[in-house]
Amino acid sequence: MIELFVEFDEEFDRKKSDLTKRVRGIDFIEAREAFSDPNETIGPGNTVDDEVRWLRVGNALGQLWTVGYTVRQGLIRIFMVRPPHPDERDAYNG
Repeated sequence: MIELFVEFDEEFDRKKSDLTKRVRGIDFIEAREAFSDPNETIGPGNTVDDEVRWLRVGNALGQLWTVGYTVRQGLIRIFMVRPPHPDERDAYNG
């Protein structure tokens, strides 16, 4: 088994994280749990200003979420958490 160590960027948008918590019931720190899901799926999102953004579908707080993130200087920066779209849920369920 390969074990990966993931480090997160602590300089994420806290206002956006707080808004996500109020609207969806999960914040960016809680969403980190999705990175530990052994059944996670990962796919490319889009590229913004030469920065590749990724989508990860995984469990956090006992529920399935899509987490949008990028990697900056070797650290994961979460910028979005939402319920998965049907195709993302299907890919996760395999």
